Amino acid sequence: ASHAAGSQVSRWLSMRSGAEDASAASDAWFRRACQLGHATACTNYGAQLWLADDAPAVDVACAGRLFDAACAAGEHFGCGMAGRLLVEGSDDAGDQARGRALLATSCASVGGFACRVLAVMPGVAATPPTPAMQVELLERACDGGDVEACELLPDDDAPADPPVDVPADPPAA
Repeated sequence: ASHAAGSQVSRWLSMRSGAEDASAASDAWFRRACQLGHATACTNYGAQLWLADDAPAVDVACAGRLFDAACAAGEHFGCGMAGRLLVEGSDDAGDQARGRALLATSCASVGGFACRVLAVMPGVAATPPTPAMQVELLERACDGGDVEACELLPDDDAPADPPVDVPADPPAA
């Protein structure tokens, strides 16, 4: 619900001003709310920093600290974002393991994108998920509000093939 509220704030700001003004305003809003101790705002601000086009390394590092702080405060989406940043941004085996653990915790707690990442990103899961597990993770993600996961789910009429192509063996480290 808190991330839906963040999206609503961004949409409201977009309606009141141009897209660039709305982006700057939501950055400022989330940054200030984070400074005031709202962990969800820290996750949202970190996501805006990290996912910006051509985000500089300093912004990515800041996003990681924001996700870690949000996670430490019990904000499960922050844990998922910290995990995703680690699995996408580090080649270190320890970081990869920590990232997978954070994603698994976030998935178990709130569903959403963390479950989708575990289901579809090659090499994220320590063991690639079976087709049945992949569907289960995508259903949990969809139930948690992840629209992309809902779109990846097979139709009820479709054959029981996996919803996405997952390599049989994880990539070599």
